[in-house]
Amino acid sequence: MQLLLVDDMKLINNTLHDLFTKKGYKADQAFTLAEALDRISEKAYDYIVLDLILPDGEGEELLQNVLRGSKRQSRIIVLTSDDDMQRRQYFFQNGALDYFVKNQSLEFIASKIDKLIQSTSENHKSTIAVVDDSTFMRNSLKSLLEVRNYRVITASNAKSGMQMLMEDEASLLILDLEMPNMRGDEMLDKLKRNPRFIELPVIILSGSNDRDAIARVMKSGADDFIQKPYAAEELLLKVDAFISSHRKARALEHREQLLQEYQRVVDIADIVCKTDPEGVITYVNDQFCAYSGYSAHELLGQKISIVRHPEMPDEFYTEMWKTISGKRSWSGYFRNRRKDGSDYYIDSTIAPLLDEEGEIEHYIALSHDITALMQAKAISEEIAHAKSEFLAHLSHEIRTPLNAISGYLHLLLQGDLDNTQRKYLDVVDNSSKMLMDLINNILDQAKAQSGKLELNPEPTSLKNELEPIISLFNAKANEAAIRLLVFIDPRLPKRVDVDVLRLKQILSNLIGNAIKFTPDDGEVRVTIRQKSKTEEHVTVEFTVEDTGIGISEEAQDKIFSPYLQATNTIAKHFG
Repeated sequence: MQLLLVDDMKLINNTLHDLFTKKGYKADQAFTLAEALDRISEKAYDYIVLDLILPDGEGEELLQNVLRGSKRQSRIIVLTSDDDMQRRQYFFQNGALDYFVKNQSLEFIASKIDKLIQSTSENHKSTIAVVDDSTFMRNSLKSLLEVRNYRVITASNAKSGMQMLMEDEASLLILDLEMPNMRGDEMLDKLKRNPRFIELPVIILSGSNDRDAIARVMKSGADDFIQKPYAAEELLLKVDAFISSHRKARALEHREQLLQEYQRVVDIADIVCKTDPEGVITYVNDQFCAYSGYSAHELLGQKISIVRHPEMPDEFYTEMWKTISGKRSWSGYFRNRRKDGSDYYIDSTIAPLLDEEGEIEHYIALSHDITALMQAKAISEEIAHAKSEFLAHLSHEIRTPLNAISGYLHLLLQGDLDNTQRKYLDVVDNSSKMLMDLINNILDQAKAQSGKLELNPEPTSLKNELEPIISLFNAKANEAAIRLLVFIDPRLPKRVDVDVLRLKQILSNLIGNAIKFTPDDGEVRVTIRQKSKTEEHVTVEFTVEDTGIGISEEAQDKIFSPYLQATNTIAKHFG
């Protein structure tokens, strides 16, 4: 938006320039009439903020120059210290947009001018109908209103005016009272009988001062009365006020329509309930009734606890009410009970609605049904539990005879055996140990899935416990010509609380897999490093790195699933 600021006082001009620039306008400055005339001859401005008293002339000269200009006509906003009433009327009658007097702060005036410009830019959306039998009056009103950027339609008599309004939607009607054939009050009476025009604002213009006539048209539905000859500023102020009111009413109507549409969509998609601050139900939608089994008549006026499941703990509701009564939203799920006694689950968000004083007026809950999800979850948990119980029982049944086999093997290995016998028994012993490890892993898996796997931290020397475990892999690494490099941080505390059995299992699996999937002449590096330490806690980082085949991004999600490898190719090559 291009502005030209014309004022000979540098302080005022510069201050206005800063204020409008901050509001996003592109503002040029002129400090004399000659400078202003040069500016408008070179450039078209949307608005000119004009001081009337300049060192080399009067503001009227610039106004006439703008009116005569061949370029796009600028809108004049007068800002002066001269509050002469005749001068004000002259500028309004000759196309000035508004007239401000320098009797308030420049910040306030700049704000008023900004609002005027913003509303003017919106005025093209509003249509003003003028019905007057005087061609001069119609043209005068049209010129005056078009400066304000209003769209103006005109008619010369009541009949054509009625037709014009039927064909074109107007935001305001300016109606002459004295017209031939059909008077303005008769036209007004006909208009207001049509439901389409009941809310149409009407300003009556009349050269008569007949009080009875004025009273009659006001009773017929006119909103205001202006006597001819009208004062341009007064008429513009009233027009602006009616248009602003009409615009706000339309915006409110639009918002209400959007709200109704939103409520309709929400009512279809969600379970909706509204209560007063005490939890008494004031509104439920059809979905709420369908899921609860109650009718709206049975629910309205009842406490929301009518659908509460008796097994839901009191603490749950205490915490929920504490949150929402503190004017905060709450989200969670409920287990509710239907009218027929069956259960259903809903995932809900509850929000407080506040009144003008900021106090809670209502609570509104938007919910959706998750009964099928909760039932599926329960079935899944039952299946997982049954699976874990089966694995635990199976592992126990297998381990009992396996313990006996291991015991007898131990006794046999202590006897006198030739090399072949000892070789065979060593194979059986190693196989039984591998089988026992597999069974223990299955038991651990079952415990983890059932939530019964417990950690048992005890004071432990990491160096003393882990060095022997890692050294067990030396022989396996040497067989495959793999270098096994180990670093244990000497800064580690002498003892830390840790479940050393689980730690050994994890570390053994990682090192074993690293050696297994590393080609000959490769390298496996094991690092145990202290990351940080406080008086009560120490953070230790365990790293196992290898020069093996690696794991593709696609396969990384699979490797934590039991009994799965990244690809079948790995199983073929590495076992």
